[in-house]
Amino acid sequence: MIGLEFDILQRTELPPGIFMPLQFCQWSFASSAHHPLMHRVVQAVTRELHDLALTTGVSLSELRPRNNQDVLFATGPVKWSREIFAYLSYITGTEMTHRNFTGITEPVLVGDVLILPIKAFAVGMRGSGGGMDIVDETLALHGFRGSWKMRGGKMPEESDKGVKGGKEGEETKEPEKSRGNGKKRMRGEEKKKNEQ
Repeated sequence: MIGLEFDILQRTELPPGIFMPLQFCQWSFASSAHHPLMHRVVQAVTRELHDLALTTGVSLSELRPRNNQDVLFATGPVKWSREIFAYLSYITGTEMTHRNFTGITEPVLVGDVLILPIKAFAVGMRGSGGGMDIVDETLALHGFRGSWKMRGGKMPEESDKGVKGGKEGEETKEPEKSRGNGKKRMRGEEKKKNEQ
């Protein structure tokens, strides 16, 4: 089970940090043990890391990312998405690309791989196409750039604009159910007022 992380939809340009018109979420998925797609991904990532070590002249244990793109392309959503498209193409005998999944609003089963629409895992990710409202189809939320990690033994502090996380001083928004109309909205100044 794999969800969309980014969908270009009707846009003509990719936002910063996105390198494919459709990316699959790699921070949350489900798989049976020994599934051939997972084997394929592990093999591809292992090859990529060995290649990076060779090109940078270090051992695998000394390998460190030079920049965010190293991570995105070697072990992150770009590598993951490319391997998913390659696997789906292999099992269907036809080239599978972003065009097969862009704009889906219902799960799509391809062989034994269930592709979930963007609302399943990408709600709250600005620019993803998933929107900011939690809906019934939302299954998981992303803590960006380690915003969910403890910092110096303390959890990220909350502010009146949202939950602090990511880079120092950077604000991230965390979805929360709002009070009153029953709709789920992003946490913001309204939360601060409700706590007083």
